[in-house]
Amino acid sequence: MRGKLNGLVALLALSVAGAASAATPKPPPEQVLAKMLDGRTAGAPVNCIDSRSIDTVDIVDKTAIVYRLRGGRLYVNQPRIGAFTPYDRPKAR
Repeated sequence: MRGKLNGLVALLALSVAGAASAATPKPPPEQVLAKMLDGRTAGAPVNCIDSRSIDTVDIVDKTAIVYRLRGGRLYVNQPRIGAFTPYDRPKAR
């Protein structure tokens, strides 16, 4: 009985935590990108970057792809059709 009660309490705690995070609105993608670029100055555009120097890649919800290179330099690509993850890619027609 005690094990079931502990499991129920844990489940309730998880559902309350999930509801609280769902209630917090996500900031607009443009605001997320602006925060990532805050304090930085844009340099000259480049045609390509060396993929071996890329540390991480972030996709800002349907807005931009941000490449973070070793050393902290960022490159931003804003495709005309938006930036999609594999999970929200538009369906082929």
